[in-house]
Amino acid sequence: MYMMNSSGALQAPKVSFSLGMARRPDHCDHPVPHLPNRDDFHPKRNQARQKLSTLAKPRFKDLASDVFFELGRRYPEFREPEVRLS
Repeated sequence: MYMMNSSGALQAPKVSFSLGMARRPDHCDHPVPHLPNRDDFHPKRNQARQKLSTLAKPRFKDLASDVFFELGRRYPEFREPEVRLS
C-alpha cells in the first residue's frame, strides 16, 4: 500500500525479504521449496526468485500490486486505457 510522504508524493512501502521463511500454501502444512535455479539466469536473479518464493500470499499480492503501479508510472505507454462505465 502506498503512503504519502511529507512533500505529498506517493511513496512505496519498504519491503524486506527473509530466506529463513518458507511460504506455506493455505491448503498444506508443508513448506514450498524455492523456485529452482536456472542456469540461463544470473545468480542474483536466481537469488531474487528464491526470496520471492518465501513471501506469504498477502505480501506477494502487495508486492505485485506495487510493481504493477510502478510500471505504469515509469512507462505510461504500457498502461491499459481506462474504461469508463456509463
